Amino acid sequence: MTASETDLSIRTDAGADAVTVSVVGEIDSSNCEQLQAALAEQASAAAVHVDLSEVTFIDSSGLRALLLGHRVIGEAGGAMRITAASENVRRLFEITGLTDRLL
Repeated sequence: MTASETDLSIRTDAGADAVTVSVVGEIDSSNCEQLQAALAEQASAAAVHVDLSEVTFIDSSGLRALLLGHRVIGEAGGAMRITAASENVRRLFEITGLTDRLL
């Protein structure tokens, strides 16, 4: 395992109205599949809230994992949105034009 693989933690909590997926650490090419799998596991949920408030770094592969999760959940009839994002992540969404799609 590389250092980056150990720098990512994902916790899932099922609430009354939504499933919350909380992510902590760095999302990059070494661990983005872990995030993508965690989101795909929630495809049957009506609503998935993703908390990225403790994400310190995200690269293009992490963005791709979020977009694929968004698509998979949407195709299953659910809705995914980012409910909290660190300043670094929010800025990346703004730069890439993904704010309206994910937030």
